Amino acid sequence: MYPTKLSPEQKLLFLGDAAWVFTIVNSFVFLAVMVAADNGVIDILSPGFAEDGFCVSNKDKSVLVQSHFLAFYADMVLALLLIVLTRMNEHIVDPFLVEANYKAIPSILIHGISHAEYGWNRRPEAEKFMTPMEIYDTPEQKIGWFVLVLGFWVTMFGMSRGVPAHRSKTLDGSVTRPPLGWPIIVAASISANCVLAMWIPTRLGMIYVQMVLYIWFGITSLRYQERNEYYTPLALAFAVNGCSGWLEATQCHTFYRAIGGHMWYDAMIPLSILGVLWYAVRVGRAKQQKKNKLA
Repeated sequence: MYPTKLSPEQKLLFLGDAAWVFTIVNSFVFLAVMVAADNGVIDILSPGFAEDGFCVSNKDKSVLVQSHFLAFYADMVLALLLIVLTRMNEHIVDPFLVEANYKAIPSILIHGISHAEYGWNRRPEAEKFMTPMEIYDTPEQKIGWFVLVLGFWVTMFGMSRGVPAHRSKTLDGSVTRPPLGWPIIVAASISANCVLAMWIPTRLGMIYVQMVLYIWFGITSLRYQERNEYYTPLALAFAVNGCSGWLEATQCHTFYRAIGGHMWYDAMIPLSILGVLWYAVRVGRAKQQKKNKLA
């Protein structure tokens, strides 16, 4: 039997569970809408977003000031800021979140570099509607692409293997499960890569990657993440990031392009992590003050 009344800690964890479930469902719905719109079933996307798969600002100017490079600049600056602030507050913040932040930094950097590469090597118009396996001609090129991108999936999925249970105390007294096994990570990586290679048009590739990562981190967080005091803030951060995709997809032509376009979608990810870090610093300082009073 479940308790009829939830403690404050259980209510907080329930909110985190709800946020992760929302992130998973929202990502599936977003992907379904993108596929439906791409096939002409519905028409709710902003014209610029529908054409490019991103809301691209300054298309009439140098590629260095278009949204892909703006996203690259934002990711580099915010990743550096996250490194500095995390290091400055290591003595206050729980080791669980310190490690989580350091694990997130490579993904932010890779995401930004990917945008710079995509923006610099702009695809011919015809390639935007082709899958990677349709673009590359020779078996060697196709295998090279597949192996390279498979390494990306394994790296990203591998970040969710879990943190040792001794790092922090769970709010509900639950036991942290063993880390996710590599066979599952490799199998999921191959599956995600096959779909991307054979069925996803190039212009929608990064959308697909981002949504799959949200789904993956949502599922693995519900199953493996420590249910500590940072469980819910991290879940809410992902939920907010997932919502920002809808804003870009539907409001590019109204105001989103004018303020930088896709740059803001990218910036929201490290900004939300910085928000969780700010919360963790406040929690850490409150604990220190309480300890000092008792001393």
